[in-house]
Amino acid sequence: MFHYRAFELTFASAIELPDIVPLQAAPPQADVTIRLGAVPDALPGQQDRESWFQTTPDRTLLHIDEVGRYLIEDGARITVAPVATADPDMVRLFLLGSATGALLYQRGLLPLHGSAVEADGGAMVFVGPQGIGKSTLAAHFGQRGYRILGDDVCVVAVGLDGELQVLPAFPKLRLCPDALERLGRSTATLNKARFDGDKFVVPITGNLCPHPLPLRAIHLLSAGYAETITIRPFLGFARADGLLSNLYRPELLPGLNSAASVCALAITTTTRTRLIEIVHNRDAGRIEELVDRLEQEWKTASRL
Repeated sequence: MFHYRAFELTFASAIELPDIVPLQAAPPQADVTIRLGAVPDALPGQQDRESWFQTTPDRTLLHIDEVGRYLIEDGARITVAPVATADPDMVRLFLLGSATGALLYQRGLLPLHGSAVEADGGAMVFVGPQGIGKSTLAAHFGQRGYRILGDDVCVVAVGLDGELQVLPAFPKLRLCPDALERLGRSTATLNKARFDGDKFVVPITGNLCPHPLPLRAIHLLSAGYAETITIRPFLGFARADGLLSNLYRPELLPGLNSAASVCALAITTTTRTRLIEIVHNRDAGRIEELVDRLEQEWKTASRL
Protein backbone atom coordinates (compact mmCIF):
# COMPACT_ATOMS: atom_id res chain seq x y z
CA MET A 1 0.00 0.00 0.00
CA PHE A 2 1.03 3.60 -0.62
CA HIS A 3 0.40 6.19 2.09
CA TYR A 4 -0.43 9.87 1.61
CA ARG A 5 -1.88 12.94 3.29
CA ALA A 6 -4.28 15.57 1.92
CA PHE A 7 -7.16 17.59 3.39
CA GLU A 8 -5.87 16.61 6.87
CA LEU A 9 -6.72 13.00 6.03
CA THR A 10 -4.39 10.02 5.74
CA PHE A 11 -4.82 7.73 2.74
CA ALA A 12 -3.78 4.09 2.37
CA SER A 13 -3.97 3.38 -1.35
CA ALA A 14 -3.42 0.36 -3.53
CA ILE A 15 -2.95 2.84 -6.40
CA GLU A 16 0.15 5.01 -6.52
CA LEU A 17 -0.87 8.69 -6.38
CA PRO A 18 2.06 10.96 -7.23
CA ASP A 19 -0.13 14.09 -6.97
CA ILE A 20 -0.56 13.71 -3.18
CA VAL A 21 2.02 14.39 -0.45
CA PRO A 22 3.51 10.99 0.55
CA LEU A 23 3.87 9.92 4.16
CA GLN A 24 7.25 8.64 5.30
CA ALA A 25 5.64 5.99 7.50
CA ALA A 26 2.31 4.19 7.40
CA PRO A 27 -0.22 5.57 9.90
CA PRO A 28 -1.59 3.16 12.55
CA GLN A 29 -4.99 3.47 10.88
CA ALA A 30 -5.67 5.45 7.71
CA ASP A 31 -8.68 7.76 7.50
CA VAL A 32 -9.36 6.65 3.93
CA THR A 33 -8.63 3.33 2.22
CA ILE A 34 -8.41 3.10 -1.58
CA ARG A 35 -8.45 -0.38 -3.07
CA LEU A 36 -8.92 -2.17 -6.36
CA GLY A 37 -11.89 -4.52 -6.47
CA ALA A 38 -15.33 -5.35 -7.73
CA VAL A 39 -17.82 -2.47 -7.97
CA PRO A 40 -21.54 -3.03 -8.67
CA ASP A 41 -23.21 -1.74 -11.82
CA ALA A 42 -25.87 0.03 -9.73
CA LEU A 43 -26.69 0.83 -6.11
CA PRO A 44 -29.74 -0.78 -4.43
CA GLY A 45 -32.93 1.07 -5.31
CA GLN A 46 -31.29 3.05 -8.11
CA GLN A 47 -32.82 2.48 -11.53
CA ASP A 48 -31.29 5.29 -13.60
CA ARG A 49 -28.26 3.60 -15.11
CA GLU A 50 -27.90 6.26 -17.79
CA SER A 51 -26.53 8.78 -15.29
CA TRP A 52 -22.80 8.86 -14.61
CA PHE A 53 -23.40 8.72 -10.84
CA GLN A 54 -25.82 7.24 -8.30
CA THR A 55 -26.28 8.16 -4.65
CA THR A 56 -27.69 6.54 -1.53
CA PRO A 57 -27.42 8.06 1.97
CA ASP A 58 -23.94 6.64 2.62
CA ARG A 59 -22.66 5.54 -0.81
CA THR A 60 -21.82 7.12 -4.15
CA LEU A 61 -21.25 5.17 -7.36
CA LEU A 62 -19.47 6.80 -10.30
CA HIS A 63 -19.40 5.28 -13.77
CA ILE A 64 -16.90 6.88 -16.16
CA ASP A 65 -16.99 5.58 -19.72
CA GLU A 66 -13.73 3.93 -20.86
CA VAL A 67 -12.19 4.55 -17.42
CA GLY A 68 -14.02 2.51 -14.78
CA ARG A 69 -16.36 2.53 -11.79
CA TYR A 70 -15.73 4.04 -8.35
CA LEU A 71 -17.64 3.16 -5.18
CA ILE A 72 -17.27 5.69 -2.34
CA GLU A 73 -18.61 4.54 1.04
CA ASP A 74 -19.06 6.20 4.46
CA GLY A 75 -16.45 8.86 3.71
CA ALA A 76 -13.80 6.24 4.44
CA ARG A 77 -13.47 3.81 1.52
CA ILE A 78 -13.06 4.08 -2.24
CA THR A 79 -13.11 0.93 -4.36
CA VAL A 80 -11.91 1.29 -7.94
CA ALA A 81 -12.75 -1.09 -10.79
CA PRO A 82 -10.84 0.18 -13.84
CA VAL A 83 -11.74 -0.83 -17.37
CA ALA A 84 -9.10 -3.26 -18.64
CA THR A 85 -7.95 -0.84 -21.33
CA ALA A 86 -8.13 2.30 -19.15
CA ASP A 87 -5.26 4.78 -19.13
CA PRO A 88 -3.86 4.72 -15.54
CA ASP A 89 -3.55 8.51 -15.60
CA MET A 90 -7.27 8.79 -16.33
CA VAL A 91 -8.07 6.38 -13.48
CA ARG A 92 -6.10 8.59 -11.09
CA LEU A 93 -7.66 11.75 -12.54
CA PHE A 94 -11.21 10.72 -11.62
CA LEU A 95 -10.07 9.17 -8.34
CA LEU A 96 -8.55 12.46 -7.17
CA GLY A 97 -11.36 14.50 -8.74
CA SER A 98 -14.99 13.40 -8.61
CA ALA A 99 -14.42 10.37 -6.33
CA THR A 100 -12.54 12.45 -3.77
CA GLY A 101 -15.20 15.18 -4.03
CA ALA A 102 -17.89 12.62 -3.16
CA LEU A 103 -15.80 11.38 -0.23
CA LEU A 104 -15.36 14.91 1.11
CA TYR A 105 -19.13 15.48 0.95
CA GLN A 106 -19.74 12.20 2.78
CA ARG A 107 -17.44 13.42 5.56
CA GLY A 108 -19.48 16.63 5.93
CA LEU A 109 -16.79 18.91 4.52
CA LEU A 110 -17.35 21.85 2.16
CA PRO A 111 -15.31 21.47 -1.06
CA LEU A 112 -15.25 24.61 -3.22
CA HIS A 113 -14.11 24.87 -6.82
CA GLY A 114 -11.26 27.24 -6.19
CA SER A 115 -7.71 27.93 -5.07
CA ALA A 116 -6.30 29.34 -1.83
CA VAL A 117 -3.20 31.16 -0.61
CA GLU A 118 -1.92 32.18 2.82
CA ALA A 119 -2.10 35.87 3.77
CA ASP A 120 -2.78 37.83 6.96
CA GLY A 121 -2.25 34.69 9.01
CA GLY A 122 -5.07 32.85 7.24
CA ALA A 123 -6.45 31.56 3.97
CA MET A 124 -7.61 33.73 1.09
CA VAL A 125 -9.82 31.71 -1.25
CA PHE A 126 -10.59 32.39 -4.93
CA VAL A 127 -13.68 30.83 -6.53
CA GLY A 128 -15.43 31.35 -9.84
CA PRO A 129 -16.23 29.75 -13.19
CA GLN A 130 -13.79 27.81 -15.34
CA GLY A 131 -11.11 30.02 -16.89
CA ILE A 132 -11.72 33.07 -14.69
CA GLY A 133 -8.15 33.07 -13.31
CA LYS A 134 -8.26 31.26 -9.96
CA SER A 135 -5.14 29.19 -10.55
CA THR A 136 -3.32 32.07 -12.22
CA LEU A 137 -3.91 34.30 -9.20
CA ALA A 138 -2.62 31.62 -6.84
CA ALA A 139 0.48 31.16 -9.01
CA HIS A 140 1.27 34.89 -9.07
CA PHE A 141 0.84 35.17 -5.32
CA GLY A 142 3.08 32.12 -4.97
CA GLN A 143 5.74 33.86 -7.06
CA ARG A 144 5.59 36.78 -4.60
CA GLY A 145 6.34 34.45 -1.70
CA TYR A 146 2.86 33.57 -0.51
CA ARG A 147 2.29 29.96 0.44
CA ILE A 148 -0.35 28.05 -1.52
CA LEU A 149 -2.88 25.68 0.07
CA GLY A 150 -4.06 24.12 -3.16
CA ASP A 151 -5.86 24.49 -6.45
CA ASP A 152 -9.11 23.26 -8.03
CA VAL A 153 -10.51 21.72 -4.82
CA CYS A 154 -10.47 24.04 -1.80
CA VAL A 155 -11.98 22.52 1.36
CA VAL A 156 -13.57 24.45 4.23
CA ALA A 157 -14.00 22.69 7.58
CA VAL A 158 -14.75 23.53 11.21
CA GLY A 159 -11.63 23.34 13.38
CA LEU A 160 -11.36 22.01 16.92
CA ASP A 161 -11.80 25.56 18.20
CA GLY A 162 -15.05 25.97 16.26
CA GLU A 163 -13.49 28.38 13.76
CA LEU A 164 -13.70 27.92 10.00
CA GLN A 165 -10.48 26.78 8.36
CA VAL A 166 -9.17 25.81 4.94
CA LEU A 167 -7.42 22.43 4.59
CA PRO A 168 -4.26 21.92 2.49
CA ALA A 169 -4.99 20.11 -0.78
CA PHE A 170 -2.92 18.62 -3.58
CA PRO A 171 0.54 20.16 -4.26
CA LYS A 172 -0.07 21.26 -7.83
CA LEU A 173 -1.50 24.04 -10.01
CA ARG A 174 -2.97 23.82 -13.49
CA LEU A 175 -1.96 26.72 -15.72
CA CYS A 176 -2.33 27.62 -19.38
CA PRO A 177 0.73 28.44 -21.54
CA ASP A 178 0.25 32.22 -21.54
CA ALA A 179 0.03 32.26 -17.73
CA LEU A 180 3.23 30.20 -17.53
CA GLU A 181 4.95 32.57 -19.95
CA ARG A 182 4.08 35.58 -17.79
CA LEU A 183 5.48 33.72 -14.79
CA GLY A 184 8.70 33.01 -16.69
CA ARG A 185 8.05 29.26 -16.68
CA SER A 186 8.71 26.90 -19.58
CA THR A 187 6.31 24.11 -20.52
CA ALA A 188 9.16 21.86 -21.64
CA THR A 189 9.34 19.83 -18.41
CA LEU A 190 5.63 19.94 -17.50
CA ASN A 191 2.89 17.40 -18.19
CA LYS A 192 -0.33 18.35 -19.95
CA ALA A 193 -3.42 18.41 -17.72
CA ARG A 194 -5.93 15.81 -18.91
CA PHE A 195 -9.47 17.04 -19.64
CA ASP A 196 -8.43 20.64 -19.03
CA GLY A 197 -7.89 22.26 -22.40
CA ASP A 198 -4.31 23.32 -23.02
CA LYS A 199 -3.32 23.61 -19.35
CA PHE A 200 -0.18 22.13 -17.79
CA VAL A 201 0.33 20.62 -14.33
CA VAL A 202 2.74 22.70 -12.24
CA PRO A 203 4.01 21.09 -9.01
CA ILE A 204 3.97 23.27 -5.89
CA THR A 205 7.35 22.58 -4.34
CA GLY A 206 8.86 25.13 -1.96
CA ASN A 207 5.83 27.17 -0.98
CA LEU A 208 3.10 24.65 -0.19
CA CYS A 209 1.33 25.37 3.11
CA PRO A 210 1.26 22.01 4.96
CA HIS A 211 -1.33 22.75 7.65
CA PRO A 212 -4.87 24.20 7.93
CA LEU A 213 -5.33 27.96 8.11
CA PRO A 214 -8.20 30.09 9.44
CA LEU A 215 -10.52 31.21 6.66
CA ARG A 216 -10.04 34.96 6.18
CA ALA A 217 -12.01 35.76 3.00
CA ILE A 218 -13.60 34.23 -0.08
CA HIS A 219 -13.18 36.09 -3.36
CA LEU A 220 -15.85 35.46 -6.01
CA LEU A 221 -14.39 36.17 -9.47
CA SER A 222 -16.57 37.02 -12.46
CA ALA A 223 -15.97 38.37 -15.94
CA GLY A 224 -16.82 41.94 -16.91
CA TYR A 225 -16.40 44.07 -20.02
CA ALA A 226 -15.22 47.31 -18.45
CA GLU A 227 -11.54 48.27 -18.50
CA THR A 228 -11.50 48.82 -14.76
CA ILE A 229 -11.04 46.10 -12.14
CA THR A 230 -13.82 46.19 -9.56
CA ILE A 231 -13.24 44.87 -6.03
CA ARG A 232 -16.13 45.31 -3.60
CA PRO A 233 -17.82 43.53 -0.68
CA PHE A 234 -20.35 40.91 -1.74
CA LEU A 235 -23.47 41.89 0.19
CA GLY A 236 -27.13 40.88 0.50
CA PHE A 237 -29.04 37.64 0.22
CA ALA A 238 -27.12 36.65 -2.91
CA ARG A 239 -24.09 35.78 -0.76
CA ALA A 240 -25.34 32.24 -0.10
CA ASP A 241 -26.17 31.66 -3.76
CA GLY A 242 -22.76 33.02 -4.74
CA LEU A 243 -21.02 30.48 -2.54
CA LEU A 244 -23.28 27.51 -3.31
CA SER A 245 -22.82 28.06 -7.04
CA ASN A 246 -19.10 27.45 -6.53
CA LEU A 247 -19.29 24.08 -4.79
CA TYR A 248 -17.12 21.34 -6.26
CA ARG A 249 -19.25 18.76 -8.13
CA PRO A 250 -22.47 19.91 -6.35
CA GLU A 251 -24.54 17.25 -8.13
CA LEU A 252 -22.90 14.63 -5.89
CA LEU A 253 -24.31 16.13 -2.67
CA PRO A 254 -28.14 15.60 -2.77
CA GLY A 255 -29.27 12.32 -1.25
CA LEU A 256 -26.34 11.91 1.15
CA ASN A 257 -26.83 11.69 4.91
CA SER A 258 -24.37 14.56 5.18
CA ALA A 259 -26.20 16.90 2.76
CA ALA A 260 -27.95 18.93 5.46
CA SER A 261 -24.75 19.43 7.48
CA VAL A 262 -22.78 20.44 4.37
CA CYS A 263 -25.45 23.00 3.44
CA ALA A 264 -25.47 24.28 7.03
CA LEU A 265 -21.68 24.67 6.87
CA ALA A 266 -22.05 26.62 3.61
CA ILE A 267 -24.57 29.00 5.23
CA THR A 268 -22.33 29.41 8.28
CA THR A 269 -19.43 30.20 5.96
CA THR A 270 -21.39 32.99 4.25
CA THR A 271 -22.44 34.55 7.56
CA ARG A 272 -19.04 34.41 9.25
CA THR A 273 -16.67 35.15 6.37
CA ARG A 274 -15.85 38.21 4.31
CA LEU A 275 -17.06 37.64 0.76
CA ILE A 276 -15.43 39.88 -1.83
CA GLU A 277 -16.63 40.26 -5.41
CA ILE A 278 -13.99 40.74 -8.10
CA VAL A 279 -15.09 41.73 -11.60
CA HIS A 280 -12.42 41.92 -14.32
CA ASN A 281 -12.23 41.56 -18.08
CA ARG A 282 -9.79 38.64 -17.92
CA ASP A 283 -7.00 40.65 -19.52
CA ALA A 284 -3.96 38.47 -18.78
CA GLY A 285 -1.72 41.50 -19.06
CA ARG A 286 -3.33 43.04 -15.97
CA ILE A 287 -2.95 40.11 -13.58
CA GLU A 288 -0.15 41.86 -11.67
CA GLU A 289 -2.39 44.91 -11.24
CA LEU A 290 -5.08 42.67 -9.77
CA VAL A 291 -2.57 41.09 -7.39
CA ASP A 292 -1.42 44.57 -6.30
CA ARG A 293 -5.03 45.64 -5.69
CA LEU A 294 -5.77 42.54 -3.63
CA GLU A 295 -2.64 43.00 -1.53
CA GLN A 296 -3.82 46.53 -0.71
CA GLU A 297 -7.33 45.28 0.04
CA TRP A 298 -5.96 42.72 2.49
CA LYS A 299 -3.71 45.28 4.22
CA THR A 300 -6.65 47.64 4.67
CA ALA A 301 -8.89 44.87 6.02
CA SER A 302 -6.25 43.70 8.51
CA ARG A 303 -6.15 47.21 10.04
CA LEU A 304 -9.93 47.34 10.63
